[in-house]
Amino acid sequence: MKNNKGMTLVELIVALAISAILLATISGILYTSLKAFNEINKSNEDKIIGDTIYEFVANRISTASGVEIKDEQTVIINNSDTISINSKGRLLYNGIDLYGDVFYENRTLSISVSKNSSDTVNIYVYVFTDNKQSYSVGSVVKMLNYKFE
Repeated sequence: MKNNKGMTLVELIVALAISAILLATISGILYTSLKAFNEINKSNEDKIIGDTIYEFVANRISTASGVEIKDEQTVIINNSDTISINSKGRLLYNGIDLYGDVFYENRTLSISVSKNSSDTVNIYVYVFTDNKQSYSVGSVVKMLNYKFE
């Protein structure tokens, strides 16, 4: 009777080859999943930034008792409060960057505010990542307390 208490060299090489193939396949799947997760995460951050800025601007304009559109990037509300975008692509409210560098994470903004009718304005916010538009949000907003003349 022969005693088979181990693996032959061929069996060991086959087992290692199968393990290497499985490891390569699993690491490829994990890499692809991680890459997709990072892209979705960046997209979600773009959406959060755009939606936050849009809500801020839309809420101020919709409840204002006076609105003056200086240009697409600058709006004066109630004859004193200014909403604008600075040269860095950051929202300024009365000259103050409300959100700071951490909020934007190397993204820039552009807004577009224009008169739509006597009591509505078009508000659009654009988020840029690496100088490419990565998100936009906008709509027509009704002003509750003011009408253009």
